[in-house]
Amino acid sequence: MLKCPFHEDKTASLSVNLADGVWNCQAACGKGGIIDFEMAVSKCDRDTAKANIADIVCVDLFGTGDHKPEAIYQYRDANGAMVFEKLRHHGKSFILRRPVGKGYACDLKGITLNPLYNLPELVTANVAIICEGEKDCDNVTRAIGGRPRLKNAALTIRRKSPTVLP
Repeated sequence: MLKCPFHEDKTASLSVNLADGVWNCQAACGKGGIIDFEMAVSKCDRDTAKANIADIVCVDLFGTGDHKPEAIYQYRDANGAMVFEKLRHHGKSFILRRPVGKGYACDLKGITLNPLYNLPELVTANVAIICEGEKDCDNVTRAIGGRPRLKNAALTIRRKSPTVLP
């Protein structure tokens, strides 16, 4: 039993059955499945609850097809290997995920490297333009003629002269 988040609960009254995916408040304030719980917690409609759950677990569990990110930003190490991805969804909400086998995990467990966005390009660039976010970086890159071809990514960026855009 847990304290119910939906009412002032002095004595734990919420039971959760993880195997069946259901919850029930013994004080009769509610019961149901995962969608009902998210609707109650977030005070939202059913479709929004499904989208929220999809964001949390990083998978479109309900087959709505609405859970496509607006953009996916790949963070790579200096050699070009993907370390993790940042997914941008409507409303400027973000999810981080790391590659695991042929899929992804929506966490950064085990990630010890936090590379700069576009690090392989930065390593080989003659000029570095630093922007506020990934979308701005991509826009500047397109504006100046696209991404340079990757060269020897073992080079360092210590001798670069950065240009910072507000």
